[in-house]
Amino acid sequence: MPFFFYRTVSSDDFKEKLDCNAVILFPGLNEISKDTISEFNTKLVFLDVGGLTREIGEKNKEGFYPITQGAWNTIDGFRNKVDILKVSHEDLENIEFPKNIISES
Repeated sequence: MPFFFYRTVSSDDFKEKLDCNAVILFPGLNEISKDTISEFNTKLVFLDVGGLTREIGEKNKEGFYPITQGAWNTIDGFRNKVDILKVSHEDLENIEFPKNIISES
């Protein structure tokens, strides 16, 4: 039986800023923050928000904790740090935009 483990990536995980042309981030379950992106000296940042709109649900009768849709309420902290943002329709419905942002959701 496979197990899923995750932890938040922080600036403590980097001994020095990483110099690269691009960084592609596909978080699985909220393991990156706006501060994580700042650890890269990069020309291009691609972020898939799918993992930022998920959370761990309540323990079910089989003893598992399902991954469910949740709200991404820290989007404002990522502004001006991401060049390409990949968002599905399902993700868009779960993003809590600041009051000064107009969206279709």
